[in-house]
Amino acid sequence: RTMRRTLQCGLLLAMLSVQSAHAFAPACIYGAFRPSAAHAVWARARGRVATVNLAVGMESAGEENPDEMKAKKNALAANRLQWGISGVPPTPGAATPAGTPAVPAAAPGAPDVLAAATSGSAATGTGPREGRLGAELELLVQQAREKAALRTDVGVAEARQGAQKSASSQRLQLPGFQLSSLGFKGRWEEVGASYMLYPPKGVEPKAVVHFLGGAFVGAAPHISYRYMLEEISDNGYIIITTPYNLIFNYVETCASIVQDSSQARARVLEHLPVFGLGHSCGALLQTLLPTFFPDESPRVANALVSWNNKPASDAIPQFEEVIIPFVNALLDENSLAKDIRQNLVRSFQQADEVVTEIAASQFAPLSVQTELLPLTRQGLKIVEQIPELLDIVNAGQREFVPTVSKCAELVRGLYAVPASLVVSFQDDSIDESDKVESLLRLATSADGAAARVTRARLKGSHVTPCTQDVFISTPLDSFDPLLPLRRLARQELLRPINDLNKKIIPFLNDALANYKK
Repeated sequence: RTMRRTLQCGLLLAMLSVQSAHAFAPACIYGAFRPSAAHAVWARARGRVATVNLAVGMESAGEENPDEMKAKKNALAANRLQWGISGVPPTPGAATPAGTPAVPAAAPGAPDVLAAATSGSAATGTGPREGRLGAELELLVQQAREKAALRTDVGVAEARQGAQKSASSQRLQLPGFQLSSLGFKGRWEEVGASYMLYPPKGVEPKAVVHFLGGAFVGAAPHISYRYMLEEISDNGYIIITTPYNLIFNYVETCASIVQDSSQARARVLEHLPVFGLGHSCGALLQTLLPTFFPDESPRVANALVSWNNKPASDAIPQFEEVIIPFVNALLDENSLAKDIRQNLVRSFQQADEVVTEIAASQFAPLSVQTELLPLTRQGLKIVEQIPELLDIVNAGQREFVPTVSKCAELVRGLYAVPASLVVSFQDDSIDESDKVESLLRLATSADGAAARVTRARLKGSHVTPCTQDVFISTPLDSFDPLLPLRRLARQELLRPINDLNKKIIPFLNDALANYKK
């Protein structure tokens, strides 16, 4: 009965993510749950808000009773004070309200790349970008810097502690039971809050590719985009991919990406140029990163796959008609909604305890605990970000920040990356590559020259970049009478993603050659 309830709860969360912002693509989720993040979010249902524009929330209330509107406003304000989360940006020069919690000091030894950048040109107002974003957006960027610099990743510490504990566990003396790795994670390394992939032995690294995945699946990009990224790495590129959670504030998302990639970027040689590569929402973020944080996000070139910049009502199917009413009902304070949330938390906890106990048992190979379970928990971050997103929607947030028109204005006026590749697929209803192509052709690079834009249109769909090679070779292949059919099926499955890499890799090579001239 417990497992049935767990599956039902998991199905509920999966249903919420299927019709996701920008796109939902398949990822390797193996079947274990890490309750810590979900528990922390659900336990404060209706409470935690990530930079919510209160004016928008109240405006959307429409014909609500004035007393209810006032109560909601007071509750949101109290929650922001409780969690130390800013709401509407204060007017520059305005006094800090009495009772506002002091900003805590950064943890000792924590990377503070954004805080350090604050003391530079962007903070002093002496740099060339002063005023170009506008006062309100400059303030949002500054707040995002400070918030990202203070954030810590508790989940990473928990996963590492679990791996260390399992390493000392006794296993049965059977073949393979003592191995800590069976090669499932490949060459991928976890560095800080990002993941790195070096070229294979014998291949000299020639540049760095910083990759950002699409909405939701971008929380586990090293799993969701593994085949595509490994192919690029095999051609001499160091891959850095930074997970992020989908929220409605692109400025905070970009600040988190800069902060979370700082340790990985510090490991590569300074002379290696950095390229940007993004899919869907990640492609949009790659155009905003050098705009908001040019000093921390230098780019020789960007490869933008399935770029789109749609409003929430278009990006999220049935957003107004289904998602918002469902979220409001789920996070309501009535007894039924509370029971549902409590059951979700309890189910996650029970399932995680069972899986953790099995993995730590002497009857399971050591690699299950040290390799498979961490990979599973990393993949489940795709689902664990949903509760916080639901809280944001329930608090009244209805649109992305900056708005669609403001993002287009920023790309057209401040995007200074010298070269860009824009890729779209034939079967992609939410792609806006034509729009970004026209914007980029109006942009200029840092030296004032016109930006170089390369366009590619390929067969495939919005989820093509997430294609995985599911045909695993075994020592028994030579005895398999269906091997020719399997090879043909594999060839057809991987044809679209291989065609994509045949556009990305030559573009990177050409941009690198121009950079060295």
